[in-house]
Amino acid sequence: MEAVKTRTMSVCGVQCDACEHYPDICLGCKALEGKPYWLQYVEDRDVCDIYECCKKSKKLKHCGHCHELPCILYEAQDPTKSEEDNQKDFLMQMKNLTEAQ
Repeated sequence: MEAVKTRTMSVCGVQCDACEHYPDICLGCKALEGKPYWLQYVEDRDVCDIYECCKKSKKLKHCGHCHELPCILYEAQDPTKSEEDNQKDFLMQMKNLTEAQ
């Protein structure tokens, strides 16, 4: 598993340009200020919890600068993916965040 170096990494470590929805459906969390397309499927949320914590509350560039990484916010799983795929995604996010500056 190799981390992707890109300017489109979200604060949580997701590589936006590796996503099938980028850039047609979603421009990425950075450009959308934590309001990705998938929020329309989440109840009672208008900003991603991880983005809110990282950028708005802690004022960090990304979660890799947080001493609490990984925190409870990373426990949320994509219900459209298998447990194995969710774990792969999580590990890639952690790798991307630890390699980012």
